Amino acid sequence: MSALLTQLVYTPQDLEPLLQLSKNTINALLNSGNLRAIRAGRKWLVPRDAVLEFLNHGGAR
Repeated sequence: MSALLTQLVYTPQDLEPLLQLSKNTINALLNSGNLRAIRAGRKWLVPRDAVLEFLNHGGAR
């Protein structure tokens, strides 16, 4: 999976096909804090290490 993660930062739309999750599920993970991200205005930015952390720990915080 890490070979697919080449960007430093991802948007929720970038993550949909990578994680095979719906837009609503990704938004729920972001809003709950289970997927670490930075809010830039109205846009979510998810660092690559946060995606790897989510995958390695199953989203548990």
